[in-house]
Amino acid sequence: MPLNDAASFRGESELPAARALRIPIIASGGLADGRGMAAALALGAQGINMGTRFVCTQEAPVHGDIKNLIAGGTERDTLLPLVAGSRGRVTLQTGESSHGLIWARLAAGLIDDIPTCSELISRMVKECSERLQIAQRLRSM
Repeated sequence: MPLNDAASFRGESELPAARALRIPIIASGGLADGRGMAAALALGAQGINMGTRFVCTQEAPVHGDIKNLIAGGTERDTLLPLVAGSRGRVTLQTGESSHGLIWARLAAGLIDDIPTCSELISRMVKECSERLQIAQRLRSM
């Protein structure tokens, strides 16, 4: 499973590069909850980037049908990156997926609600903290 799957845009490097680099690393792709955030931080990232997860928030300027399509799917329902220009915009604005496909890949299977951005971030920080505390306790054993 590639770690560079940010909204289906293939990057050139992966998170293990954090060992060799001396600049901040932002993990991207397949991240949608506090568990993923904790994992990225544990692997050396200084932060995370989320695209699909923020598409499925109340504030996102994307049609509700598209948000519901992503939130109602599973990891087997990920869509390929076939949005192009104005056709992709029409899909996101109208919710008519027959106009084009939306980009949602690895993170789609982790999304099952459409919270506000504030609710999402609060929940993620709490989940991340819990996961990192568990890791710390395991380390202390």
